[in-house]
Amino acid sequence: MTGEETPLSKSNPDPLLQAIEAISGELELRPLLERIVRHACELIGADKGVMGLVDEPRQLIRTEAVYQMPAAEIGVEMPPGVGLAGQVLLTRQPVLLHSSDEAGQPVWPELSEHALIGLPIFGRSG
Repeated sequence: MTGEETPLSKSNPDPLLQAIEAISGELELRPLLERIVRHACELIGADKGVMGLVDEPRQLIRTEAVYQMPAAEIGVEMPPGVGLAGQVLLTRQPVLLHSSDEAGQPVWPELSEHALIGLPIFGRSG
């Protein structure tokens, strides 16, 4: 068994259940976020992924985990309206772009040929 296989995942080929099992055992935030973004990308067939956390007092979003993106993306901070994450922060709604050029001030111009989706994830408090 690899580090992410469990007896249940071997007997159940459901990719969503396997993803939940793989991420549920992680206790530290950054590795947990990295697992979540990787499994989310695998589930929807995305080539790359980024997960950011909102810093409410500063009104910005900070990249905390990446999948198949440059490591330099970790720690990048974007205000509302800048890049895909900034669009999600600004609208607090899912954002679908057919090209990164549609993002206000695209952060990664080399992704201009790729469709992008950004989804806010809210805690129970809102």
